Amino acid sequence: PELIAIVHPGASSAPGQFEWLASRGLPWRVIVRPVPINVSAIPNAVYRNRQPQSGCCGERELLQLWAWPLVEYHRVVHLDMDCLVLQPFDELFNRTAEVLYTEDWLMANRNTKVAPAQGGFLLLRPSASTFGALRDLAQEGDWRGGAGWGGSGIGYFFGGPTIQGIVPYFFSHLRPGSAEILERCTYNNMADNPYFKEDDECRDHTPDR
Repeated sequence: PELIAIVHPGASSAPGQFEWLASRGLPWRVIVRPVPINVSAIPNAVYRNRQPQSGCCGERELLQLWAWPLVEYHRVVHLDMDCLVLQPFDELFNRTAEVLYTEDWLMANRNTKVAPAQGGFLLLRPSASTFGALRDLAQEGDWRGGAGWGGSGIGYFFGGPTIQGIVPYFFSHLRPGSAEILERCTYNNMADNPYFKEDDECRDHTPDR
């Protein structure tokens, strides 16, 4: 496996950090990429104004889309830099789904039916055409306040205008059956508590404790 860092041009010190790691026996391939869409050219003003305030990093969360055009690889695992891999997960690499991810019910609200994707762990099959479709979706920006992507109700939650909402909308709604949801207690364990504080109702609609 090859270690790859997708870095925004504004992170000027990042390449040097990865060179330091490489000099100590941990080589990284550094790919410098801009945000894959032009936010100012998004035709939907609601989405255009919401995008820079979405999730942790606004439009820069869409840098994750650059994992899809890495077609020289059989599979790509996209991890946030704060992930800690404790055990191998080789059994996932031959799954047939286009993308495998875990859900982030902590970001959901009581009306959520399709959960957010937890953007810190994506295992995907690279595809230039899928990258183009995802980029076009984000550039068109048909995200509606109160109704999410395409009025589907998907993506009206924290981070919904970015990766957390785009992934479930695209792979579960536009391409139903193309995603596999992994057990989040086994893969990408967040050690969180997915219950509403006021009444202990579980956010993922499973029976209460």
